[in-house]
Amino acid sequence: MRPPIDLHLRYSLVHQKPEIWAPIVQIGLRHGKKSFGAMGLLDTGSSWTIIGTKYADPLRMDWRNAEQMTFIGFGNAKNVGHKMRLTLVLSACKYVWEADVLVSEAGNPFPFILLGHQGFFENFDVTFQTRRRYLRIQKD
Repeated sequence: MRPPIDLHLRYSLVHQKPEIWAPIVQIGLRHGKKSFGAMGLLDTGSSWTIIGTKYADPLRMDWRNAEQMTFIGFGNAKNVGHKMRLTLVLSACKYVWEADVLVSEAGNPFPFILLGHQGFFENFDVTFQTRRRYLRIQKD
């Protein structure tokens, strides 16, 4: 049995002028024997956790042959994503889980992985206090 998670984190400053703060966490990505870290934006408006192909290619993910889906996001109603299984690590507490994510070229210009309901929020209880630039991630 895993110990419970109770992370208290501050938002990150993502833009100086105008000053913009966002709920961002360090995420490890693993596929096969390859792994590396990335920054993930907790995006309650995203149905899926979406990673750009710029993250999938170094992990040698065979995303081009995976199940294809369309999704709305990034200012486009018909983005193409490829459903893949990936190991994710919440770096702050070293919590590891397997998740279905969408790999999409549409995510490449974005500086973060989008952590959405499928793949992230389904695994945790998350509380936002945006006014205080604070978030809490819990899991029993």
